Amino acid sequence: MSRILFIIPTTQGRFGKPATPHVGVSYLAAYIRQKGHQPTVLDLRVEPHTLDELKKRIADENPDYVGVTSVSFEYKKTYQLINTISSWGVRVIYGGPHVSTIRQDIFEGCRPYAAVYGEGEEKLCDILENKPLHSISGIIFADEQDSIIVTPPRENIPDLDLLPFPAYELSKLNLYAEKKIPLITSRDCPHSCTYCNVKLVMGKGFRKRSPENVLAEIESWYAKGYRQFGINDDTFTSDINRAIRICELIVEKKLDIIWELRTGIRVDRINEQLLRLMKQAGCHFLAYGIESIDDTVLANVKKGATYAQIEEAVRLTEKVGIPFSGFFMIGLPGDTFDNFKKLYAFAGQRAFNEVRFYNLMPFPNTEVFDWIKEHGTFIEQPDVYLNDSERLQKDPVCETREFTREERVRAYEMGEALMLKRILIKTLGKTLSILISPFCDIGVTRRVILDFGFRFTKFARILQRIQEYISHAPQSS
Repeated sequence: MSRILFIIPTTQGRFGKPATPHVGVSYLAAYIRQKGHQPTVLDLRVEPHTLDELKKRIADENPDYVGVTSVSFEYKKTYQLINTISSWGVRVIYGGPHVSTIRQDIFEGCRPYAAVYGEGEEKLCDILENKPLHSISGIIFADEQDSIIVTPPRENIPDLDLLPFPAYELSKLNLYAEKKIPLITSRDCPHSCTYCNVKLVMGKGFRKRSPENVLAEIESWYAKGYRQFGINDDTFTSDINRAIRICELIVEKKLDIIWELRTGIRVDRINEQLLRLMKQAGCHFLAYGIESIDDTVLANVKKGATYAQIEEAVRLTEKVGIPFSGFFMIGLPGDTFDNFKKLYAFAGQRAFNEVRFYNLMPFPNTEVFDWIKEHGTFIEQPDVYLNDSERLQKDPVCETREFTREERVRAYEMGEALMLKRILIKTLGKTLSILISPFCDIGVTRRVILDFGFRFTKFARILQRIQEYISHAPQSS
């Protein structure tokens, strides 16, 4: 039996205070606990520690291992944290989306005891059982000669119903922004979008929990007084019949809950029957990963969806009456400023309650990253834009002759203005928002509007809503 302290770095909280505990760590903790090990969780996003405090915490707990997870944003800070903890004589196991995307290259910046790529439960358990590292598939480590060893990949767990429910209770639930439980009802993605690294992290396919298993998890938290849930799957509606059955079970059990789909479901995997059942079962918000409305651009990035399907999904959602959002990307392969203006008009004309526009940020080892290297220009290199992403959120990190840096900056500014208008309308109603929304068009920044909200109590609700909205933004790895 081994003791492990999981640490979630502050770099995971780049959108502010997290709404909910960390799903991946909670799954790992539940699994290894079931196997007889002793996990504890320290989420630095809600429990800040100085290095001295962290060193004392680790000394007091005296774990056999420390587990660190991270996405790719601000990965250098995570490397520094890993190296510091390692220097204290602690064996660090590193996992998460960044490891799965970058693989052995992480050893150029940090030296954990071992790194886990892909799905982590079984591999982590093998490490905790002190098996020889050479015998464990799906990990990376440095051998005695300082050679970096990448062991062969390991087959993913086929039946997700066999996994214990995530151990969120190991986190301090009262410290998060919302009393809400995140749910993951499936893993992997069967699609091939060139800008996405999900298939590098989990795999390509669609492994799904049964509707009954999903409902059992909801009921377990319902019994503890929780009524708000967020489904954070990459492709919740990939199996429409399964999604329908989950909704039917919630209705049949008469669970008085509300839930949301903020991670962006696909427009080609929705229909009116499902939308109506979702609403009946308590879905009060959903987001669509639309990206572009140009069929050529959608084909370029292997989205597997068309403008006609986007139109139909939006029309049906408007008809059913579930509040919804759209995620859009600026500067995908083949995109132009003229294309963006059509996208902007579409977003402005339809009944989106929220909209978000993102500059393309290519992740290493994705197809779109290689496309930019061949057909475009990197304005900033990955080690810069991944580690200074907040500063570069507005500024594009790449450009093409067909869609220049200046045009991308203008597109982002237009998108931000529309985002703020939508939030104003949602928060204040159309009449009062008319008085405020012109400021969005004349270059007043988001931060100025937020400061304005601090000073005038009438606009406190705007500040709160914007902060909540930003905290829910999808955190790609």
